[in-house]
Amino acid sequence: VAAAIMYWAHRRGYIPVFFTEGANLFTDMWRDMTDIDRRLRPFVIAAPSEGTIKNKDGSEAFKAMSVEAQKAAMREMMEAGRFDADKYDAIFIPYSQLQIHGNTQVAFLKWLSNAAQKKIFFVLDESHKAAGDTSLTGAVFTGEEYIDPKTRHSIDL
Repeated sequence: VAAAIMYWAHRRGYIPVFFTEGANLFTDMWRDMTDIDRRLRPFVIAAPSEGTIKNKDGSEAFKAMSVEAQKAAMREMMEAGRFDADKYDAIFIPYSQLQIHGNTQVAFLKWLSNAAQKKIFFVLDESHKAAGDTSLTGAVFTGEEYIDPKTRHSIDL
């Protein structure tokens, strides 16, 4: 179902952003997309060692760039003021990428959600893994104040 929703969003001018528990689940989404004969070109935001998306035959369909290259691509898009739709149709990202305050990934997603040139559509797989009062990931999605459970200080997202 999530693969069809992502393709539906893409066809209506949205940038589908697939969030999931771990990068290992990117391959499952890719296989679901190929099963319904709908493929997108994802910008993979993940550790390069974990961000390989494989076809059913085990061959590599997509691979995460180096961390430096991912950050550079995100900064370039933010500086240019547009998502690079010439290269990518979607974004695949594990929740773990949102768990570090002030990182490039959070800044990129905040920029993307505020960018006027195109709409984004979040698909939250395994969303219960990102929820909770003490979840920085949950605070990124809700925009609510996040209180660090260790320091009890508020963190501006």
